Amino acid sequence: MANKTSESAAVALRDEDCVNGKAGVHNGVVHVQNPVGTCNYAVLAPGEHMQVWVDEQEIQGTGVIYQESRIEVRLQPVEARADMTIQVSKDGLEASVTLDFASGFVFHLIDQPPQETLYLKAEVKEVIPPRDVAEWELVQAVRKAGIVAPLELKEITAALKEKRNGTYLIAHGQAPAHGEDEVLRLLALPSKQEIKETDRVDYRERNAVKGVDVGALIAVKTGETTGRPGWNVRREEVPAKSGAALAVHAGPGIQEMGRRYVATAPGRPHWDPVSKVLEILPLFDVGTVDYRSGNVHFPGDVQVAGDVLDGFVVQATGMVSVAGFVYGARIEAGGHVTIRGNLIGGTVVSGKDKSSLRSLLVQLTPLAQRLRECIQAIEELKQNSRFSQKDLRLSGDGPLVKLMLENRYKDIPEYVHAMVAVGAPALTELMGKLKSAFTGSGPLLIKQVEDLSPLADEVGRVEQDILKSVATAADVTVANVQNGQIAAAGSVLITGQGAVNAQVRAGVDVVVNGAFRGGVVSAGRKVVCGELGSTGNVETRAEVGEGDGKDDGVIIARVLHPNVAMRIGRYGMKNMRVELQAHCRGDREREAIVVEKGKGK
Repeated sequence: MANKTSESAAVALRDEDCVNGKAGVHNGVVHVQNPVGTCNYAVLAPGEHMQVWVDEQEIQGTGVIYQESRIEVRLQPVEARADMTIQVSKDGLEASVTLDFASGFVFHLIDQPPQETLYLKAEVKEVIPPRDVAEWELVQAVRKAGIVAPLELKEITAALKEKRNGTYLIAHGQAPAHGEDEVLRLLALPSKQEIKETDRVDYRERNAVKGVDVGALIAVKTGETTGRPGWNVRREEVPAKSGAALAVHAGPGIQEMGRRYVATAPGRPHWDPVSKVLEILPLFDVGTVDYRSGNVHFPGDVQVAGDVLDGFVVQATGMVSVAGFVYGARIEAGGHVTIRGNLIGGTVVSGKDKSSLRSLLVQLTPLAQRLRECIQAIEELKQNSRFSQKDLRLSGDGPLVKLMLENRYKDIPEYVHAMVAVGAPALTELMGKLKSAFTGSGPLLIKQVEDLSPLADEVGRVEQDILKSVATAADVTVANVQNGQIAAAGSVLITGQGAVNAQVRAGVDVVVNGAFRGGVVSAGRKVVCGELGSTGNVETRAEVGEGDGKDDGVIIARVLHPNVAMRIGRYGMKNMRVELQAHCRGDREREAIVVEKGKGK
């Protein structure tokens, strides 16, 4: 019994002798107790805002410490901050200062009782406010940055006193006043009346020839192309961009007087925004075009007081107006054609030169957009820090431009070739520039991509000029049509009972007040008829394009008869029954023509 008691006491003594080491903090000093027996030593872990060195070794994470260790805790204060950052805008026209105030802090160790793993903690002992920044320091820093413009100090001085963070405008330069593009303000040209489906139109006045007398002021050129330079915050000159000059060519009957254009002959003023020719078209009056008058070929407007008989020709560069009937004759005009009577078996063509311009727009409009995209893409690529410009310094941007044209923008040379194939005498110079810059080896000669910007601007201006030109495209107005053919660059207006067995084609709209029975009616945008087709199921065909981007192509009829073949863009169908108030359009989702009822004219 005595032996068992002695053995139990020995085991208890061994358990009491094994004690883990501990560490604590008292008055900012780390104290360590080594373990008793074979137990574990204390572990130390640094906290925020401090560095801990044990026996000249910095502890990263945690470390074992001993009573004999030399422990040094280096508390790291946070410095107070009173920073000013000066920024100048990319264009140099504005300067601002960003204020960044922040308090500083001094820390001390928090006392902790002894523990096996000691996580050191620090707390703020003292808050150090940011220093005061005087106004003169700000001014000195701004001037040292090269900003010499007058300073706006009221708001930022208040912010300095309040030590309020933020960005404050302190100086601005004078922006340049860029020049304006010259514009020709036309004073004596008749405006075209816009026709809508629901409009009541006086067809006698639409496209009427309005003349001027000698001495009439026809147009005035406006716009100051020379700009006024500005200056940036460093008082460096900022050049102004010049506006585009408008080269107006005074044609026959026009005298240029500075920026004013005056009529020197009676007639009708005519302005071509593409060729930039302002002229007075003379007026030729004739009674009836027959064997006594012969064919009429006239560089201006023609007014026929009577009829145009079978087999005769009237050709005019301007408008043609016929008070009577046209019997099996041919009428060709550069402008509008108005026939008060009927067209019986003849042919009427208006605006022949506009057709090529419309064809040109098919290429020019996407070309203008793609050119701008290509230039922007190359500029962004050059600004990319990962793009090496070493080779470009030797060769210029030409190889890069050619690479882009052969890959991402290969459609640009295709558009240029297509434009050259269409041709336009008034745009020969522009065609040459485009062909030189974007085809063959021409792109390799480009030194800087910025050199292409003026050409892209010119393409954009020409596009707008052509849009203006075709917007005034030549219309044909006639009472009725029988077995006749009409081709108009603009719209065709049939004001009477309608058309029978006719071939009518228009670049814009065809509006038939009465019925269109038999033959073909075709328009770029819309066909509007009182009746389309006939009760006798005479074969009639109606065609429109997909529209001009603003209006979808439509075929509209108060009465749509069976056996009318319709095509809207790429969709086609044949109507099989009578439809009232029909509104026909192409449906891209169904890929078919949809006939909606109750919406027709």
